Amino acid sequence: MSTKRPLETILKPDVQRVFDHFSACFNIRILFCSPSGMELNAGLGRSDSHYCQLVQDCLYGHEPCMSLDKAKQKEAAEFGGLICYKCHAGLVEAIKPILYGDELLGFVVIGQFRSGHKVPESVSADWQDKVGSSGLARSYARLKFVPQHKIDDILGLFSVLVDYMVSQHMVMRHGSMVVNDLVSYMESRPEAALSLQDAAEMVHKSPSTVSHLFKSKLGKSFKETQTEIKLKRAEDYLSADPEMTVAEAADKVGYSDPLYFSRIYKKYRGVAPSEFHT
Repeated sequence: MSTKRPLETILKPDVQRVFDHFSACFNIRILFCSPSGMELNAGLGRSDSHYCQLVQDCLYGHEPCMSLDKAKQKEAAEFGGLICYKCHAGLVEAIKPILYGDELLGFVVIGQFRSGHKVPESVSADWQDKVGSSGLARSYARLKFVPQHKIDDILGLFSVLVDYMVSQHMVMRHGSMVVNDLVSYMESRPEAALSLQDAAEMVHKSPSTVSHLFKSKLGKSFKETQTEIKLKRAEDYLSADPEMTVAEAADKVGYSDPLYFSRIYKKYRGVAPSEFHT
């Protein structure tokens, strides 16, 4: 995997496999860009096409492409979801931001491919005026063609893949990885009495660093996050087994004193656990 990446961004190896399989299936380029727009990882699909090179070198230059990329990245980030558009050369592209809460981690981009059988009229007219050969039409015809009615299916799958990468924490910041690892640990062992010091040692960070990361990434302290996880798991136990007592559920999430559990529960939920259980 490419090492050309900002120090704060982590791309897990599975990202490359997802990109490669998608590109191999559809012969459409898919790539990940940093929040600043720098290309970091790409699938095995074709890189910039000969058609694009001709349009850039002989007609409009590179600046329109770069400006459009920046504008669409900004639009996608503000929208918070997938946007699809045609570039000035008439090719289809789509971009989806990767968000961790409100934090922008980057963009995943798919394209470029054609949805028509002929070079767009405006581009063809400019080509005839400036160059006059038939080379542009031949290059356009070699591009991947996707019928209009299939574009939604491909972009739907693309969007699902990006959502999967986010859900599996395949793209994250260094700080986000620390928080994610500790949250995963606490969720898998809700009964554990994990102190901030123990958690810090697990991820080879100082307690103050871990505390800061939880506050900045989740808006809650380490202790608040841990308590929320325990209470939610206790509620899951009570919901799944109507015969289970509050004391039994409390014990399963690490509270040996049911009265203390009840006080904590009421502090966070505003009601007694017995009211949830009824």
